[in-house]
Amino acid sequence: MFNFFTDDLYYGNTPSTWAICFTLIILSIIVGRLVYWLIEKTVKRYAKNTKTNFDDILVDMLEEPLVLFITLMCMRESLEILTISETIEQVIDNIYHFFLIFTGAWLINRLFDALVQEYIVPLVNKTESDLDDLLLPFIRKAVAFSIWTLAAIMGLNNAGYDVGAILAGLGIGGLAFALAAKDTLSNLIAAITIFMDRPFVVGDMITVGGKDAWVREIGMRSTQLEILFTRQTLIVPNSDLVSTQIINISKEPSHLFDIEIPLAFNTPMTRIEEAMKILEEEIMKHPLTEDRCHIFFELGVSTKNIHTRIWVKFETLKTTYFAKIASEVIMSVLKRFETINLDLAVPAQVILNKRIE
Repeated sequence: MFNFFTDDLYYGNTPSTWAICFTLIILSIIVGRLVYWLIEKTVKRYAKNTKTNFDDILVDMLEEPLVLFITLMCMRESLEILTISETIEQVIDNIYHFFLIFTGAWLINRLFDALVQEYIVPLVNKTESDLDDLLLPFIRKAVAFSIWTLAAIMGLNNAGYDVGAILAGLGIGGLAFALAAKDTLSNLIAAITIFMDRPFVVGDMITVGGKDAWVREIGMRSTQLEILFTRQTLIVPNSDLVSTQIINISKEPSHLFDIEIPLAFNTPMTRIEEAMKILEEEIMKHPLTEDRCHIFFELGVSTKNIHTRIWVKFETLKTTYFAKIASEVIMSVLKRFETINLDLAVPAQVILNKRIE
């Protein structure tokens, strides 16, 4: 039994050597968890007591990549006790260096993104220009793409692959790749078009596909919208946005509403004039309507109709919705009508039509 662990060879190593190797690999994982625990209990606590947030961000972003790096290093050293061929050892070294490079890329990308979120985003939010709000997501994604692309090239090169030959092979299959990636390319071109033409920017409210929504993020492939009222997230490919009709509500100074109020056909004209005066007063005194309105009289088939056009300010969107303001005006007008015993036509229908100007 003892000879089984000391004399017999399996793939060039005794069972005891294999057991020691696997034990060391398990210990490597334990060492990684121990380092993680020490960082959480000591380094992070020390960083929180300092006045600046930079060291908190640095420790938080270094923590997991550092633990992974130490674990990989210990596991690589654990394999050194095995007797293996040069070919297998070279494969292990290539895999080891490949993961080390990607760990470094992960660290750099995490650190860059965290620093941008902590220091750059607040500055961008304070500026009045919308250009930086549009550029920042592009820059963050472009930097992340560059970091991972460089890591992939370095990793493949260290693994013994000829990157130049791989790129040449991609060139041969470029047509097939272009056909497969045509949707991605069209969305990227559409994103550039949105960036250049600026039909809308982050923070605008737009109407697209019959839905009113806030623009939350403009990406390289798609635009993220937040639907008004339901607050559902709508992801729309950029190519669809540039090929459809969009109303940018944020660029409108106000919304125009047509209100039609029918009165009985036998209503005296003096009462009609009184009703038109009440309409004008109620419109003008509302804080979220513009100081203008068009009120005119029209004879219907069996009613005398008062037509009114009111303009609701865009700032209404910060507190409520446009149609609610128009409804408030109608309600206040009808209450005034009740006080003077002015009745609508029976059956009556107050028509509220939204128009955009």
